[in-house]
Amino acid sequence: MNDQLAWQKNNEKHLAAMLRWLRLKLLQLVPSQPAGELSQKKLADGPTGSWFRRGKTQDKPDLLPSPPQRNDEIDLDQAFEEIKEAERSDPPPALLILAKRLGLSWFEQHILTLCVAMELDTQIATLCAQAHDDLNKSYPTFALAFALFDHPDWNALSPHGPLRYWRLLEINQPGTKPLTIASLGADERIVNYVKGLNYLDDRLTPLLDPITAVSDSEDLPPSQQLAVDNIVKRL
Repeated sequence: MNDQLAWQKNNEKHLAAMLRWLRLKLLQLVPSQPAGELSQKKLADGPTGSWFRRGKTQDKPDLLPSPPQRNDEIDLDQAFEEIKEAERSDPPPALLILAKRLGLSWFEQHILTLCVAMELDTQIATLCAQAHDDLNKSYPTFALAFALFDHPDWNALSPHGPLRYWRLLEINQPGTKPLTIASLGADERIVNYVKGLNYLDDRLTPLLDPITAVSDSEDLPPSQQLAVDNIVKRL
């Protein structure tokens, strides 16, 4: 197995462990009442859509699927150890590379992972709705992240923080809706990168042309070399 295949396999292992850990963490926030009792008033007052079966009145909504069987702390700790084991590899998984390059804190890293998980695991949306105790909120929010992860940091919401500065997240905040409860999603380019698929962003493709570097035995003048180094560092 070559280095690229070995890295890809470890990256997939890390991502799978992260998804499992997130599912277990979300289950800890799921209310203890049966799914059929979940926010019946919110359901009755909510919009008529996919939550309601055709031909039935609004006072008989579809019920949220029952949550998976709760797992104990041992399962949660085991999933966390699998994450740490995958992160000890060299080179590290894509999520850690991204976090290091863009300066993500532990909390910001896990917010991003939760949003990426929405695109990769169909259970996450259901668990988010159950954790919110509201069928209409089947998406991550900053408020959910504050309840879900340890050591929350308000700096993660700042427009100057890496999550928003680098536009790693897509925030749906219509009207006067507070930022903390606005729905969050991960940028498509970031989702693919975390999966191990690295490519030039399609929003940049029309603006850039590949060039072939010409080797030269002579070094550039110091002033030009400094400019090249600054450009490469910025890119």
